[in-house]
Amino acid sequence: MKDQILENIRPIVQFLKNHDWPEKALWYEKMHEQLRTSPMHSKNWDKLLRELNQSILGMGSFIDLPLSSTPGVTVNQLRSEQWRLAEELGRVIEACQNLRQGRKV
Repeated sequence: MKDQILENIRPIVQFLKNHDWPEKALWYEKMHEQLRTSPMHSKNWDKLLRELNQSILGMGSFIDLPLSSTPGVTVNQLRSEQWRLAEELGRVIEACQNLRQGRKV
């Protein structure tokens, strides 16, 4: 589960770098490293996971970042990719939290 979370952060970092959000990309890189080095289901892990979840959805989050079209790619296409990345990471986070709480995944 930890590997899945880490794997889903990498494409978000790349997406942010590709679309002029280097500061946000750096934040996700730091989060990736903190999660990688934290024991799964420790208090710190749980705190980081909540913070990561909040960072992808809601006001001012990854999903709200404005995007500009690039040659050959429309804003709508970029927005779809942005949503897909957020939803995939959100699903893995939810599954991890459910597992932690003893619910079926």
